[in-house]
Formats: sequence, structure tokens, C-alpha cells
Amino acid sequence: MNTRGKAEEEEEEEEEEGCENEERQV
Repeated sequence: MNTRGKAEEEEEEEEEEGCENEERQV
């Protein structure tokens, strides 16, 4: 469960960063 939780957190962080990058570009 720990591995799965960490993987999900990493994915969420990447998605958040992606959204921020898109907003900055616009």
C-alpha cells in the first residue's frame, strides 16, 4: 500500500506542476 500511495502522490504532484506550467504559458 505504501508503494501505491507514493506512486499516486508523485503522479498528483506531476499533474499539479503540469497545470501550473500551462497556466504560466497562457
